[in-house]
Amino acid sequence: MFQTEFVHFIQSFESPALTFIMKVITGMGYPEFFIVFLITVMTFFDFRKGFLLMQIIIITGALTEFLKISFALPRPCDVDSSVLLPGKDHANSSPFLNKGAATFWSLPPGEVINYFRNMKDISYGLPSGHTSSAAALWGSVIVLFQKRWIQITSAVLILLIPLSRIYLGRHFLGDILGGYLVGFCMLLIFYFLVYRKNILSGFLALSHWIIVSRIRNFLVIVYLLFFPFVIYYLVPGKFTETAGFLLGINIGFMIISFRGYPYYPKNPGKAVLRLFISSAVFLICGYFIHTALSTIFKTENLEFIFLRNSLIIIFGIVISHEIGIKLKLVELRKRAAVLSNDKEKKLQI
Repeated sequence: MFQTEFVHFIQSFESPALTFIMKVITGMGYPEFFIVFLITVMTFFDFRKGFLLMQIIIITGALTEFLKISFALPRPCDVDSSVLLPGKDHANSSPFLNKGAATFWSLPPGEVINYFRNMKDISYGLPSGHTSSAAALWGSVIVLFQKRWIQITSAVLILLIPLSRIYLGRHFLGDILGGYLVGFCMLLIFYFLVYRKNILSGFLALSHWIIVSRIRNFLVIVYLLFFPFVIYYLVPGKFTETAGFLLGINIGFMIISFRGYPYYPKNPGKAVLRLFISSAVFLICGYFIHTALSTIFKTENLEFIFLRNSLIIIFGIVISHEIGIKLKLVELRKRAAVLSNDKEKKLQI
């Protein structure tokens, strides 16, 4: 699984056109794409679907990064200088040649692994973050969206995104399989504990602080408020920005849900206007919050980044939501009647 022969086989099909396609596909596995995609879903289509998908992708990413640090195994381009780096403007400068695993079930040589474990600021390979994110995110999209073309597209991405990582020399087959394991485990947890058990329905239906009167809703609140700090301390540095985004999304979600269930009218013109307003609000909030915090913090340390991202998302979500209500781009639907009906078997999103 950690041999470079399979990587060489995939790279034997290299061409400029294929490299371009693979770089586009692999770009759909980076945080920047997830943020744009999920905020679009939250503001353009359905706030709750976007919220759930955001939870899944952030938790999966944090868990993957924690496992990467724990396993600390190098990438194929690290252990074999003959592995190509398609699309890069420089050759592979690895000090090792053909130092992948000797057999299918073994690891690369111990001295090679230790060489990279002693390096600072290196990105490890197992499990593949692109793969785990693809399996969890697009698998959840298949569950939440019932349109055939969306499900087919999502299934294709689950296959192509990991393949692009092998083609670009960034992952072994073992990294991909490990990523699938993490991603599909997260998908199963989401499906059985959240989707099937309708765990968020009561929370979404309630208004004001009466939600703490139900144990399940209280646990949801604890998760929403404290889990971002778990990520912040569990995966320090690299996931500081992500943890800040998650806290902001969770608090913004709580503030909005207290007023009622947000419903987006199926009007393309209103949807485009809603997306434009949300984008403008986020940009403006980002500028003013960054400027204000810069006068308080002397340096942009981890606390600065965490607080900045949280505040930008909170104010961005709440303000754009309030503007949407005023302009009748967003409707509020009180769902108190839903509370008396605990026979729902699936999350109604």
